[in-house]
Amino acid sequence: AAQERMVRELAAYAGIERGSRVADIGCGIGGSSRWLLRNLGCRTVGLSISGAQLREARRRGPDKGASWVRGDAARLPFAPGVFDAAWIVEC
Repeated sequence: AAQERMVRELAAYAGIERGSRVADIGCGIGGSSRWLLRNLGCRTVGLSISGAQLREARRRGPDKGASWVRGDAARLPFAPGVFDAAWIVEC
């Protein structure tokens, strides 16, 4: 409940709009990505350097609209302008 409240409050503070395209940098097992998808209809791409975390994110979230990419936050594998927001929490 505390984690969900934190994500909700941070999304509101950041002005994440319904249907936004969000890069979840350092996504871990994808909790924030799934919340943004389910509650705001965002399309998310979670990025993690950890293959184990990405496997768990995929296992937990067969959600259409969320995808998972392995990569380094210091060298983002995304083209400029692809996302409306970058989400970096607890990373």
